[in-house]
Amino acid sequence: MEGNVKTQEFCCSKEGFRGSKVNIVDRQRAHTPITRIGYKARIVVTATNTNDQWVISKSYQKHNHALCTPDMTPFMHSNRAVSKADIDEATSLKEVDVGMSQVMNYLMQHAGGYHNVGFTHKDLYNALQRGKAKEIVDGDVNTLIAYFDYKKHDDPGFFVTYSVDESGALHNLIWSDSTSRSDYI
Repeated sequence: MEGNVKTQEFCCSKEGFRGSKVNIVDRQRAHTPITRIGYKARIVVTATNTNDQWVISKSYQKHNHALCTPDMTPFMHSNRAVSKADIDEATSLKEVDVGMSQVMNYLMQHAGGYHNVGFTHKDLYNALQRGKAKEIVDGDVNTLIAYFDYKKHDDPGFFVTYSVDESGALHNLIWSDSTSRSDYI
């Protein structure tokens, strides 16, 4: 109730079972491999009364599956993270039109190989997308309107109109450039 954590449980990555799919017969893609096999290996730690240290209160460490090899541990989800420095470097490379694969190759070379990067290609892509989403949140409509105003000055035949509702949110928007207008005629 006070917001202090008293107990923490750490479990095996193969704990539990994957949720069942509603329509698994007519799938178009191949089935994804089952990685969660219901194993209950876990360690439960509890805070002492003084909250100065943690003690292991329960431990079930028998695994019924092969453990991850040391070469593969960097690719476990819990070990993957894209640092702020890597995001900044990737962003600056993307700004000068370097492709995502080349960005990843560059970061791999600097880290000394794929195992030393600390994240996958998809992790980097997702991190960059989160950065883009933060840039345009609450400003995406304003950015669009500003872009259309720029287009009006650049293209005399450009037409745009929009309306907002009572709360000030964009309600309707329509635009057409001079090329599409002449094609229509």
